[in-house]
Amino acid sequence: MDDKNIKTNLIKSANHLVSNVAEIATESGKKSKDLVAGALAYTVSGSKMLAGEIKKSAKDISGKNKENRYNKRLQKFNPLFEDEYKSPSFHLPNIICIVDDAVRRDIDVCEGAIGWREMKQNEEVLYLYDEYIQQSGITFVPNATCNAIYYVDVFDRTRYINTDSIFQFSHDAKVAELENIARCLGAKKCTIHMVNQEHQRDKRMSQSDTNVKVPYMGKNSVAVGETSESASDYMTKFESKSEAVFKGLRKAEMPELKWFAHDPNIQNLINFRLTEGKKIASKELQLSGASSATLSRKTAVSIDAVAKDMGVKQSNSLETKSVKESSQTIYYHLKF
Repeated sequence: MDDKNIKTNLIKSANHLVSNVAEIATESGKKSKDLVAGALAYTVSGSKMLAGEIKKSAKDISGKNKENRYNKRLQKFNPLFEDEYKSPSFHLPNIICIVDDAVRRDIDVCEGAIGWREMKQNEEVLYLYDEYIQQSGITFVPNATCNAIYYVDVFDRTRYINTDSIFQFSHDAKVAELENIARCLGAKKCTIHMVNQEHQRDKRMSQSDTNVKVPYMGKNSVAVGETSESASDYMTKFESKSEAVFKGLRKAEMPELKWFAHDPNIQNLINFRLTEGKKIASKELQLSGASSATLSRKTAVSIDAVAKDMGVKQSNSLETKSVKESSQTIYYHLKF
């Protein structure tokens, strides 16, 4: 019963009592006594009923308040449970952070959860409890470590790569793919030479031996040394080189492509080798690192912002690595 109904019943009981008393005032003798007794009995009965309704109403309100507080905690902590995780409608976010399950062990709404989801810098992050890693169906590269950030493998959404290792992982994967392309096309040998060049400027301060006269400020002028700033530009080169030799004869076949699936140079090489393979004895390609980028600069900036917001330290800025990779040149030489 709500507050409005309770108030209505109280008014009805009071009006009835007043009516009975007025009636009593006009009667006398035994009849008056009987009316008084009846009025009192009715009033007592009504009061008991009303008290019971008030008690029930208070209990209902208390229950609703308790439920509201619970729902607010659910909204605040946003726990993720296994049934929701395994639901076909659930989609893993691009970023996962592995955490110790003890961090929320004493929170009632998190009991039985496998982690929680939270927005960081407009990016959804899944905080996954370490005790659920085996059941999650996710492969963490190079390994699963608490308080580390992992970003989804663009070619396999069941694999997540530690952001500190993601550029090294992609480097190794690209080398392996280029070697496999060479093998599938029937090459006897392939050389992969990756070069990064950075433009830098070195500023130096120097003081010459030339004495310069300053304006007359007294009896004698003062001789001072002349200071100048010089700058020199230079290129810093970072290189990595790998070589693979293949034995035996092999008929050219279509290789599996991931990182270089959209590189026009690779596409032309494959088409030519598959259609007119005998007309080519060797081939050297110059590939741009930007065409097989690990992360776009925008994505790298976003992950850096998330890591900073989460208080997770990274070995190097992903944006810096992304810029370096985009300036990379890959020299790819094949001998058939």
